[in-house]
Amino acid sequence: KSSLMNRLLAEDRALVNAAAGTTRDAITERIDLGGYAVELIDTAGIRAGAEPIEHESQTRGLTALAATDVILFLLDTSRPFAPADHEAAQAVRTLLAAAESPPRLLLVSNKSDLPAQLSQTDAAALFPDCPQCVISCHAPDTAEVVRRAVMPLLGGEWSGEPCPFTARQEKILRVLWAADAEAIDTIAELTANFLT
Repeated sequence: KSSLMNRLLAEDRALVNAAAGTTRDAITERIDLGGYAVELIDTAGIRAGAEPIEHESQTRGLTALAATDVILFLLDTSRPFAPADHEAAQAVRTLLAAAESPPRLLLVSNKSDLPAQLSQTDAAALFPDCPQCVISCHAPDTAEVVRRAVMPLLGGEWSGEPCPFTARQEKILRVLWAADAEAIDTIAELTANFLT
């Protein structure tokens, strides 16, 4: 998951290690994804047998997932299903079933650069009817492949309308919007006074 976040950010923001449990605290970053201001959250992976601090990280990660618009469920297709894959899928299914307004889900099959030990059909069985994409975090086109797969889940290609990217830009746009509305009211009042 951290490798994908780094690829989407085009920088090494998250620590990457083959050992499970590397990510403890959620890492949050904002990016422009096809014109949408998107907040990425790299959370702890979900697996049984985690030590107490890792279990707390997983609980916090699931809480963060519940508040998202889209969940990217990463699956390592270079190895057969592991119990942790089924546990993580079950945790996400439970989260989706309990949510009042459930996030949309994208199944991301990773490590396509390595020999496949898991078929796309088997991967898709985790979440039937869920869109999926196939990537290698080492491939230069990974961010574009993910962007194309996520865009329909966000509502389609960006319309070209202004979209704030940072909290500062959002604040500035709100101030301008309020000032614009006030100016329109003033012009309407002046026009009404002038015409009477």
